[in-house]
Amino acid sequence: MQVHLPLSCGEAAGLDRAGQGIGGIGKTTFATMLAKQVRHAFAAVFWRTLRNAPSVENILKSYFASDERQTDWPKDLDEQITSFITSLRQQRHLLVLDNVESVLQSGQRPGQHLVGYEGYGQLFQRIGETEHHSCLLLTSREKPKEVARLEGTTAPVRSFSLSGVTQADGQKGYPQDVGSL
Repeated sequence: MQVHLPLSCGEAAGLDRAGQGIGGIGKTTFATMLAKQVRHAFAAVFWRTLRNAPSVENILKSYFASDERQTDWPKDLDEQITSFITSLRQQRHLLVLDNVESVLQSGQRPGQHLVGYEGYGQLFQRIGETEHHSCLLLTSREKPKEVARLEGTTAPVRSFSLSGVTQADGQKGYPQDVGSL
């Protein structure tokens, strides 16, 4: 299993990482265990599953739903992403997007976004290219093309493979309510 995680998560810069691997290998469990271990370093933890393929606009809106500072929600996706990144610069947040493969095409065009979900590509690209103090953790069966383009050993975007999480470790690390992070 691969987990794509940007390296800046533990550093002053933004951490963008991605994890990838076959289904059932423990990507969500790993992300949960990691989030529990590092959550003290962040002002907030924002965790969303993409299993039911929500639009990127809905994900961004849910992020800002509890932020009273965001009074005028932009209609344009580019402006929404800009507002989101501004927030990532203002406070250090851990952002986890689980099951990213739900918005990716499988098969002949791995890493490509499904029609109508290209906005996730814009989001991943902008977060990976922009300096901030937050961390984005993606879990997926496939590596999004933006991660593949931006990753490198000295780049702020990294990915890695997991060989699997044991059942005992999984039972210890997976909370009943992921929202309790």
